[in-house]
Amino acid sequence: MELIANLIIILIAIRQALAAGGFNDSCSEVRYWDPDSIYGRKNQASPYIVARCMDPSKKERCSWLPLTVCFSNDDGVFGYRKN
Repeated sequence: MELIANLIIILIAIRQALAAGGFNDSCSEVRYWDPDSIYGRKNQASPYIVARCMDPSKKERCSWLPLTVCFSNDDGVFGYRKN
């Protein structure tokens, strides 16, 4: 139940960030993906947020963010953080 609550919070935050920044305008897909749902190995893989969007040169790019590590925004740069 805690995992579902955390997932809802994460998805709401992502939706708000996408709406505020206009990033969503270039994205054809933003979704939650859990490899365990395909491979059936419970608790052996990290869930991800996956986005398929256009880069500045109008090429489609797929990027992903694992949800089992901590990230921070440091002056517009997304990076791993221990704290």
